[in-house]
Amino acid sequence: MKTRRFDVKISEMDKARILIALLLFLSVLQPLKLRKKKKGLARKQAVLERLAAFIKDADYSRAEEFLEDLPYGFSKDADILYNLGFVKYSLNKIDPALHCFMMALKLNPGLAPAHYSLGHLLFHNKEDLENAERHLKKAVCLGRNYASPKYTLGILYCTMGRYKEAEELLVSAVNEEALAPLAYNILGLISFKKKEYGSAAEHFRSSLRLDGKDTDTLINLSNVRVLEKKYEEAVMFLQKAEALKPEDKFIKFRLGSVFLLNGECVKAAEKLTEAIKLDPDFAQAYLQRAMAYKRLGNEGSYLADQQKAISLKQKFIMT
Repeated sequence: MKTRRFDVKISEMDKARILIALLLFLSVLQPLKLRKKKKGLARKQAVLERLAAFIKDADYSRAEEFLEDLPYGFSKDADILYNLGFVKYSLNKIDPALHCFMMALKLNPGLAPAHYSLGHLLFHNKEDLENAERHLKKAVCLGRNYASPKYTLGILYCTMGRYKEAEELLVSAVNEEALAPLAYNILGLISFKKKEYGSAAEHFRSSLRLDGKDTDTLINLSNVRVLEKKYEEAVMFLQKAEALKPEDKFIKFRLGSVFLLNGECVKAAEKLTEAIKLDPDFAQAYLQRAMAYKRLGNEGSYLADQQKAISLKQKFIMT
């Protein structure tokens, strides 16, 4: 049986009518698509605004619950996934946060905050320096005015001993007000490592001009002054640190040690005693106080502290 073939002939007039109908259909469809897209963007903005309120209050548990209860479509949005990763990281859920950041980058490889957050996590929590460097460099490239990746990449390079590259990044990071004190402090530590003590002191002072209550910087500056044998200045910076953290045994220990270096044995013994009261098993403090007692001619106290330090060190080795 032969199959009959039907040839449908369309006149030029009919073709014109079909084309006009198609154009009319598209002219109606396009505004509908735009309205749908606009509506979707408005919903996303509302989600991000509500999320920002949770984060502002540091209510990360509610933020996580809110994001995970969103309709399925939001789970395919790079910005939402990035924010979910940030919330999980804030809750110390490291592996779920890692997964969220990676999924966000699959959807949007150019999302600079996700590259930064992933690099930060890989550096600080996974010690994966190679991949951390890759993502942080990408974040620096994508967000040239974004100082946080430069700062974190600078710290990474310090860890790797790549001080020249670290300095270049940290110098550019000081332009952001919030990060400037931290960046100056790290620049000071790099100079200190290179034994450029004058430069180190200047960086530490720059940090303190922006944040005079940073105890780490005060301690770092005191260390520079000790190496320069400017003990009175070292004491001044340590006393400022002690006023900010009066229950810090290490600050009291450092202060006692500097008093000892400056020949102020009575003050040294007093400050080291305060450190020991905060930690009765502080072997180094007993050893330093023993030296202070010896210089004061107090042989009994010297021998007692020396023996205590030895017994604590032996206890530490055995445990």
